[in-house]
Amino acid sequence: MKLSPTSSFLTISLILSVVIVKGTKILGISPNLEKLYENNRVISTNKWKCLNNPEIEINWDQINDNICDCPDGSDEPGTFACNLESSSSSSLFYCENDGFIPRFISKSKVMDGVCDCCDCSDEALLPSSIPLSKTSICPDLKDEFDKLLSIELENYSNSKDKLLKLFKKYDMDFTSLDQTKDMGNQNGNENGLLEKEKLIAELNKLEADSIRHNNLLSQEKENYLNKLQLNNPILYDFEQKINSKLLIELTNSTMIQIIQVSSAFNDIMKILDELTLSYSNSMNDRVVNNNVDKYFDLSRSIQMNKINANPESDEDLRVQFLKYFEDELPNLIEFKKIENDVKYNVNKAAFVKGLIRGKAEYTETLFNLINQFSEIMIDITENYNVNFQDQGVKIAVDSFKNYLTKYESTLGLKRIEMPKNLEDEFDKLINFLEKALPVLFHSNNDDDDDKNNEANEYSHLLNNGDANNGQIVDTSDLLSLKKQIKSHEKKIMKLQANTLKKKELLAKLEQRLIRSTMHEEKEKEKEMNAMDQTLLDILNDLMIKIGSDKIIDTVLDNYKYEVTINPKLPGSIFQSEMKNDKNVVKIGELQSVKLDKKLNLQKYIEHLKIVYPESSLISHLMNETTTKKGDLEIDYLFGNLPDINNGLVLEYGNGQQCWNGPKRSASLFIKCGTEFELHNVYEATKCRYVFDASGPIGCYPNFEYSP
Repeated sequence: MKLSPTSSFLTISLILSVVIVKGTKILGISPNLEKLYENNRVISTNKWKCLNNPEIEINWDQINDNICDCPDGSDEPGTFACNLESSSSSSLFYCENDGFIPRFISKSKVMDGVCDCCDCSDEALLPSSIPLSKTSICPDLKDEFDKLLSIELENYSNSKDKLLKLFKKYDMDFTSLDQTKDMGNQNGNENGLLEKEKLIAELNKLEADSIRHNNLLSQEKENYLNKLQLNNPILYDFEQKINSKLLIELTNSTMIQIIQVSSAFNDIMKILDELTLSYSNSMNDRVVNNNVDKYFDLSRSIQMNKINANPESDEDLRVQFLKYFEDELPNLIEFKKIENDVKYNVNKAAFVKGLIRGKAEYTETLFNLINQFSEIMIDITENYNVNFQDQGVKIAVDSFKNYLTKYESTLGLKRIEMPKNLEDEFDKLINFLEKALPVLFHSNNDDDDDKNNEANEYSHLLNNGDANNGQIVDTSDLLSLKKQIKSHEKKIMKLQANTLKKKELLAKLEQRLIRSTMHEEKEKEKEMNAMDQTLLDILNDLMIKIGSDKIIDTVLDNYKYEVTINPKLPGSIFQSEMKNDKNVVKIGELQSVKLDKKLNLQKYIEHLKIVYPESSLISHLMNETTTKKGDLEIDYLFGNLPDINNGLVLEYGNGQQCWNGPKRSASLFIKCGTEFELHNVYEATKCRYVFDASGPIGCYPNFEYSP
């Protein structure tokens, strides 16, 4: 993919350009990237986040200080400090070139003492001690380019007139070119791009709203915690020290795993129980009969009599545990709603922890039995006699295969482990309750409690003279703030959900646009191929009608050249010496005619360099870009001017044998011109010649200039 100064950039890694910070303006950076730099600026702290490494923050004035602070080099887009590889798109520098055409140059040319940008912005950070005239030549280049454009288009107009006269002379019609033009819908993506623009605008608004609400939420939480610490220090400590969210998440996930094991145990038992009732013992399938006997022995063992695996009961426990954390504990600490005494409530937390640990440890026993039952079913599945067609066995085998799929993530474990961080959180909770509840509910009457309270960080609240004789008061302000916090949390969750939805829509739209663009490019390529083929057919007919007439009969460098272009005769090229014996050599006869767009571009650039040898204009029209592979290449910023020429190339072969070499051959390139002229002949390889010529048949009949 080639990058041009007006391209739309979807990712930061596509291209980096120069940034010169002056006030609030970011100079030298591609307009498409200005917002990315601004968005990464933290106004309140005057910090800036590296584009591809936002976890790294630097001072705003460190951008372009000639010191590489960001790994991706994004802080030095206007210097060569980061010395990025030439294959990286970050190695390009953007020339704004006010008054002329913006372009990109290699960063290796930045601050080298030579103005490569016509506005000299590539040398803007060069120390003032180095003498350099930084006067912009962009207006001069603009005048020069306008003059070049005028000359080229005038030459094309005159040359096209000559081509039309040729068509008229030989009674030819070229309107068939119009029938193949604009076959594709050039605006096929217009609606999609408008939709994309709308989605991006909506995303920007959502992100701005999220930032605003997050800021409000942070302020409210800070205000709430400050008031909470003052009015209800015990509840403050509970919210700060106890990670209720983590307790809920880990308890829930651990219990779900325990329930899964209980279900796996019951399901494998069910498969075997149904097998024992439905299989045909009389068929004497030894594998089935022996394994059924194994199951009977195992199911009647003392161990099985003690098994307790009830997923429904475990599910009830899971719900009760969540209710304990979500309702009972907050009511206990915040609203002082207590059931039974303090000791009961402290022990209850320890009991919940012990129950979860015990359930988790018990899964080892269940896994041991599950593995034994599975071995029975595996042996039956792999070795039962299929010829007996025992339906009971077939149903059991199919059920077991489904069972293995259903419990794939569970089977193979030895037991469910209670997470270490869950145990730690329970220990924090128990420790907190042991200290806080006696103070909260004034349960410090016995001697033991008095001794404990001496080391209790909350005991001072009993007699420190706070309101209501130590009673903890939940004010209306706290309740109001808490409601606001919950409201903003819900709002933020909604914004995040909408943002995620919009991002998903944008990703799908971009994929659709990519597919549509690829389709349009293929259609455009088909259209161009069809137009080229139509033009080639017209030119072939014209060259046949020109017949044996010599389009070129001229002397160049002491040789006379005679060129005919009739594909049917066929056409030929002869070379005659103007001195000595005037030896005549046949360079070749016409073998093929083609339109070569790649060669056409190369030849057009050569043409400009020959016509304007003293001007720096051509070098200022060179735009350095990166390919998909990351290689640097040159793109030219003169629009579709090369398409003045149609890229006509005539291949001649089977010429006279060279002395001690191959037969002569040649390529004749004909660019657009008013008259048939030969401009240059050179030997590319031994006896292989290149002829550069011009003439009306080298013009594209339907050319329209596009910048």
